Parts: sequence; structure tokens; C-alpha cells
Amino acid sequence: MPYFGISRLDTVSLAAVKVAVGLVISGVSTYAFLIVAARVLTVEQYANFGVAWAMIFIAATGLFLPIEQEVIRAISARRSEGADWSVVLRRAWLLAIGFALLATLATFALWPLLYNELLKGDGLLLAGFSVSLFGYAVGYLVRGVLAGTENASWYSFYVGWDGVLRAVLGVGLILFGWRTAGAFGLIVGISALLAPLTIVAGKVRSFRPRSRAENEPTWNTLTASLGALLVGSLASQILVNAGPLALQLLVEDDESDLVS
Repeated sequence: MPYFGISRLDTVSLAAVKVAVGLVISGVSTYAFLIVAARVLTVEQYANFGVAWAMIFIAATGLFLPIEQEVIRAISARRSEGADWSVVLRRAWLLAIGFALLATLATFALWPLLYNELLKGDGLLLAGFSVSLFGYAVGYLVRGVLAGTENASWYSFYVGWDGVLRAVLGVGLILFGWRTAGAFGLIVGISALLAPLTIVAGKVRSFRPRSRAENEPTWNTLTASLGALLVGSLASQILVNAGPLALQLLVEDDESDLVS
């Protein structure tokens, strides 16, 4: 049914174009960041950075994409019923931060493998990985709220801004002469945290959780399909990103070019 002179199909198409623009900007800026890193780091440094990059996106997308999907579903369901969707936010925030804390605890539990074997004792790379856990926990929650409320403009801005911020900070590293794998890994974590906080600061009311609400939905509203989504998401990310991690564990120290 047309409204404000625009049909529903036109609205959906416009939203798709907006999101596509954000994805293109994100893709271009991400490749720019990786190319810059590859040019200024040694082969061994870039191999270690590449392992950290794979670790970040296995954990970030694997753990937190299901939260985005569940938040979208919960908000959309309440909006379709004409109910207050903001009552979902308190438990959505608790779920996202809880996942990040559990992932951090797992990082400490797997310290010998992650720090010694995969990251070759680079503390900054591990710090970047840890910061990124909280950054992407917030980021995927932000994406879920924006998608669930059909705010394509801000969704597109966040997706693009995440990549641009990372690339700009990466260039800043070079200008200040800080050319180490750990520095680039830390930039990934910092940009992952700053990007969604920018959106939250710009739209505070959309993300402010209520302390309690009379009609607050149960935990099942956000977790009904979470287990299955987690299995699928983690499995797909491991399949895509496991190569560098496996090589890092298998090759000798003088074979970093294979990992890179």
C-alpha cells in the first residue's frame, strides 16, 4: 500500500541500496587497511596479524551475529503487534555484554594456545582481540536494533564507518611510525569499539535500556533459536577463517610466508 507517495516495494529497494552503499564502503576501506598493513609489516609480522584478524572474525561474527539476528526478530515481532519494542533492550544489552565476558574468560582459559602458539607472544595482538570482543558485542547489538527498526540510513552509516575508521586509524599508525603487528591488531579492536559507540551516542534514545518494564518479554524472546544460530555461525566462520590458524600451528618459524 503506498504511503507518502512511495510504495512499500520502493521503500525496501531504497533501504537495500543504502545498505549496499555501506557494504561497498566497508569492503573498500577494509581492503585498503589490509593492503597498508601488508606493505608496512614484515612477512612474519603480517602472518601474526593475519592470524589475529582471523581470530577476531571467528569470534566476532561467530558469537555475536546470532545476537543481531535474535534482536531483529524480537523487535520486528513487537513492532508488528504495535507493542513497545524498547522493552527488549535491557535483556539484549545483558545478553551481548554477557557473551563478551564469557568470550574473555575463554580467552584466559585458552591463554597458552592463543598467546603462545597462535599470536607468538604478541601482547598487543591479544589486547586487540580482547577489545574487539566487546566492540563487536555492542556493534552487532546496534546492527540488530537498527535493522529491527528499519533504520537503513544509520545501519549503512555504521557498516561503512566501521571500515573507514579502521583504515584512517591504520594510516595514522604509519604517520606516527608505529609499524608493528600488535599496533595494527590493537587498531582493529579500538575501531570495533569506537564505531558502534558513535552510533549509540548519536541515537541515545534508541539504545537506552529500561531498568525494568511491566511488559518486558522473557529471556526466551531473545534466546529461542540462539543455540542453533550459534552453531551455524561459528561453524561457518571457522570454515572460512581456519586456514591461517591451522598453518600457524603447523609450520616452522621460518615459513611465515605461508601463513601470510
